[in-house]
Formats: sequence, structure tokens, C-alpha cells
Amino acid sequence: MFTVKEHSDIKTMYELNLSNNNKECIYFINQQISYEKLSVQSKGSVIANLLGNSLEDTLTDNTNIISSIFKDKNLLSDTPHNIYFVDDLSGNKINSNGIVKLSYMEHDLRERNWYKDARKSRIPIVSNVYTDIATEKPCITISYSIYKDDKFIGVVGEDILLENIYNLLVKKVYDYDIYLVFSAHNVIISSSGNSIDNNINEIKDKWIGINNNISGYINYKDINNNEIYGCYNNMKDLQCKIFVFTKPTIIGNEKNVSNFRIIAIGSIICLLLLILANYFINRFYNFSDLTGFKTKNKLYTDIIRNAKYCDNASLLIISIKKLSNIKFAYGRNLYEIAINKYAKLIKELFDNRATLYSYSDKSFTLLFKDGNKEELLDFIDKNLSKLEYREFNIKNKSIEIESFLAFIDINKLEMENANDSLFKIEKIVDDLKYGENKYICSSLEILAKDIEIDNNKLILLKEAIKEERLVPFFQPIIDIRTKEVEKYEVLMRIKYGEIYLNPYPFIVIAEKNDLIETVDLIIIEKALYYKSKIDKENKLVFAFNLSVKEIDNINYLRKIDSIVDKYNIKHENIVFEITETENIKDFKKFTSIINECKKNNYRFSIDDFGTGFSSMDYFKKLDVNYLKIDGSFIKEINDKEENSYIVQAIVNMAKAFKVKTVAEFVEDKEILDTIEKLGVDFSQGYYTGRPDININVTEEI
Repeated sequence: MFTVKEHSDIKTMYELNLSNNNKECIYFINQQISYEKLSVQSKGSVIANLLGNSLEDTLTDNTNIISSIFKDKNLLSDTPHNIYFVDDLSGNKINSNGIVKLSYMEHDLRERNWYKDARKSRIPIVSNVYTDIATEKPCITISYSIYKDDKFIGVVGEDILLENIYNLLVKKVYDYDIYLVFSAHNVIISSSGNSIDNNINEIKDKWIGINNNISGYINYKDINNNEIYGCYNNMKDLQCKIFVFTKPTIIGNEKNVSNFRIIAIGSIICLLLLILANYFINRFYNFSDLTGFKTKNKLYTDIIRNAKYCDNASLLIISIKKLSNIKFAYGRNLYEIAINKYAKLIKELFDNRATLYSYSDKSFTLLFKDGNKEELLDFIDKNLSKLEYREFNIKNKSIEIESFLAFIDINKLEMENANDSLFKIEKIVDDLKYGENKYICSSLEILAKDIEIDNNKLILLKEAIKEERLVPFFQPIIDIRTKEVEKYEVLMRIKYGEIYLNPYPFIVIAEKNDLIETVDLIIIEKALYYKSKIDKENKLVFAFNLSVKEIDNINYLRKIDSIVDKYNIKHENIVFEITETENIKDFKKFTSIINECKKNNYRFSIDDFGTGFSSMDYFKKLDVNYLKIDGSFIKEINDKEENSYIVQAIVNMAKAFKVKTVAEFVEDKEILDTIEKLGVDFSQGYYTGRPDININVTEEI
């Protein structure tokens, strides 16, 4: 028989433990829901940048990326989710499988209460618990309104079966049985993960109907005469009670009382020991011995505390590059002295402006106090050179410390969730610290969106590589005088269903993640295999883009050489277009590599010629066959008179050196006529030939 005890009568340690576990279960469920709210808001903010003013006028490439974002959410999550965007204009939705028309849906989701509630709010909304039609199980929907240019365009929704959150909970609890009881739905979710329908009225009478209490304690005997202790609490937001019971296998009344006493005495002894050791532990936990700065643990608590008093905070992260190299070269002793000196420099500069933390052995974090942000940024700019690179003379050794700096604003919500926010910042800094920039200044929200978009593109690119969906396209380059094809530039596309995605954003991602050589080799291999099949007379000339970094890698060039020879391609029919010439560091070495390749009859072109101050210097020192005039001069050559003078000067100079010129972005007849008058040799652009997956040999050769 069930009996309920008042709070004042709590005498056993089991009841205390049950109460604590019950509260922890409620906290866990609330945390899971809070996490999903943040996740939905994050996904919504990302897709808002990809959507047009409605789902119907959103680019196909962008709808594909949105679907992949929803798909990744499902793949990476611990529990199944149904996440989607509902378009306000049409009622259509897009999910992980693509666009679903309203005519194919059983209900207009715009009529649902969660949709209407989301429309009235700018923050994620959690719906009331309702019964899912498909599964007949308790369910909630988290919804978040999406705005474009301050105009409401739809809602991101995520349906979550409460059974799935419950299953996560029971994995963490071993010594207790847990039940979620929904009185409004006549449903109990048990530790088996299944809904119990039998004798629901009896269970409701005994468990829910006891004095209608919000919380209480239960003591009863099971069928084996084991005494069971239980505790229950209301979960107001989910309109249910959560019950925690001791398991029969660990019960024996007298033994339990004895165990409770032992546990209580042991707890008191442990508490006394903790109090005695508190000073030493606190010192170790909150302060770094190496720098004297506060530790990461203190940073968490300080940020959360500050969230109570302000709406945002500014952090400066200083991350040291190649730290292991310093340890390896100089040993731990000199390394620690160098880090200590660097920390003193930071303290001298910022002690009066910020609280200083040693976030890890490779980075520092500065939490700024209230002050004028413009003055603060100006102060950082003036001291960047001192922090980005520093050389210390220690025991006759010159130790160099090079750092990456990130000034990041976090909002109130991000402050309240400091653990998650600092983890994101750490990942962002690790991703960016070895890039082109030595210093960035942005908000966490913007950086996180950029990183998430990049991660989704990286996943898509890796899938395309694995599934062999990288495809070469061929754009003709026309001899302006004869109107015949001189050569084809080989371009990359990604096959995605029935469409081909623009390569540019994926090329940037490939370069960031050291995949560009893999991508280029795949395209070169496929293009030359295709050439060997259609060009039996070996007449077609193919041009491939190669970055300075790739050309500077002799092993990579050897791989290309082996592919060319594998398909018996004449070397003189291969042109390498050099991109990013401004990144040449060792000009002498680079020139020698070019000359060695030219001895093997390969030809070269300088891409995007005319931009930057160094183009002319590169042209004089590099023995190339073509100059490709930067498209920015060609596109507006008939609108800006100065562009025609620049192009004419490039043409005259090229002719003096007996080098051919190519104009890209030739989009109409007027541009073609103008560059022909200026003496440009070759034309490339949509007017003279679009990129295509096939080459019509009979027409072109």
C-alpha cells in the first residue's frame, strides 16, 4: 500500500538521496530542452542567411545546404529529431529530405499553436505537451521565428518525443527506477522506454491522485515484500510528475538503516576533510602557478556571474602558435620562463582594463571591465605588434613567441551558457589561428554562424569526394582573330542530385582544411582521362588552376606529371594557370620550379594579372606563355574609360615580351568588340562559351 510522508518527517538517507536524484533528473530534462532551444535558434540564424524572402525564391544551392544542415542535426544528435522550416507564404516546408509541398502534407502547419506562438516571439518557444499523431506518444515542439530584413518569413520547428529525452536520462541513472507520468494524456513513460496503457486509472489514482500534492515521498512494499522508497515532483512546464524509486534489489530495511548511518558518518568525515583542505584546493583550482592568472574554472563562474549585471561582455583571446615546438627546442624550463615573461607583458598592458585568465597552457583570456569599447579597440590596435610577435632572450637563447589574437563579444544568453560559449570560442580560435589573419574582431554569434556554415560545406565536400561527385567542366578560350578554340580551362563542379554546385565556396573550404590538392588531383585525373577518350589526335589544350602553394610542392607536381604521362598526354598541351602570386615567398626557388617544368614542355599563365602592386615584378621574372587579364578590368571596360587604358597597357607590354593575353569575363558582344580593338589575343566568358561537362570534338577541333 502506498503511503505519503510530509517533508518534516523525512528521516532516512534514502529519502534524501531520492529527493536529490529527483531534482537532478528534472534539471537534466530542463537542460536538454534548453540545449535544443539553443540548437534550434542557432540553426535558424544560419538558415536565415541562406533563405530568400520566401522558400520559393531561395536559390536551389541554398535549399540543398539547408537540407544538409537539418540532416547533420539528425546525424550528430544523441536522439532522433524532426527539424524543419515552414514557409509562411506558401505553407511548404523543407526538412532533411528536401522541400515538401503543402498539398502533400496532412495538415497546414501554420495553423498549429506552436507556429502561432513562435510568430509572436523573437526567441525559441517550447510548446505544451501534446500527443504525436504518428506515434500517439507525448511530444513537444520547439519553434523559432525567422525574419528576413525584419520581415517574418516562417518558423523553424523541431519535434521531440519526450520518450527520447527520457531514454537519455535513464542511461545516467543506475540505482533508481524512473517514471514520467502525464495525467492529461493518461500515459506513463517507464524505464523500459515504452508507454504503459494497462490499468492506467489505478496507477493515476495511486501515483497522481495522492492528495494532489506537487511533491512528496512514497513508501510501499512490492510483490516480493521488499520495501520501496519513492519521491515525486511536478514538472510544471511539461505538465507531468517525475517519480524516482529505489530498486528492490538494493533494499533490506534494517541493512539500509545501517548503510544510511555509515553513509551519513562517512559524509560528515569527508566534509570535514574538504573543509580543512579547502584553502589549498581553492588556490590550485582558481589560480595558475605558472602565471598567477585566474584559471579557466574561475573564468566560467565569473562570466556567469557577470551575466546577472550586464547584457554583454568582451573577451580577448591570445593563443600562442606552435607551442610544442618551443618546448621541444628549448626544454620545459626555458619554455615556462618564456611563458611567464609573456604573461607579465600581458599584465603590464591590461591589468587595469581586464581580468586575466590562463585558459590553458597555450592561451590567455582577458575579460574586460566596463569601459568605452572604441577606446579599448584602439588600445589593442596600438599594442598588437607587442603581442603578435615577441622575442625573449633567456640564458643566451632567443625564444620567439608568435600569437593569434581574437577580440570577441558575447551576449547575455552566451554568458549564461559560459561552458558552451567558451568551448565554441576555443574551437573557433583553433580553426582560425593558422590562417591568413593574425587578429580578428567579431561577435561569437557571427563567428559561430560562419563556422557552422563552413562545417556544413566541409561535410558536403568530403561526401562529394568519397562518393566521386567531383566533376570537371570545360570552358573554351577563343582566339579572337579566328574565332576558333585555342584551349579549355578545366573547372570544378560538385554534382548534387540533378544539379551542379558552384565550386567557389567549396574551394575556399578545401584550402582551409588542406583538401585542395586532393580536389585538384581528382579533377586533373578525370579531365585527362576524358581527354584521352575523345581526343585521339592529342590536339586539345587543357588549362588547370594551380596555387603558388601547390607549385611550390615538388611532390605534388610529380603526381600531376605521372597522371599526364599515364594518359599519354603531350606536355605542351597542358597549361598551368598560377593563382595567388602575391603569396610567393621564395621567388628564386619558385622561378627554378617553373623553369624546370618548362623544360618538360609544360606551359604557364599568370591568372588575374593587373591586380596588386607585384604583378609587374612577377611578370618580368617569370617566364610565362600567357597573361590572363583580371576580370575586374574587363567587366566594366565600356563603362570606365580608365579600364581600357589599363588593358591597353597590359596588351602592349605583353606583346613586347611575346606573351599572349587572355581576357576573362567577356559577357557580351560589346566587350568582345572592345578587347578585339585593343589587341587582346583570346577571349573567355559566357558570351564566347559557357562551361560544360562535355566537349563537342567535331565542332571544336
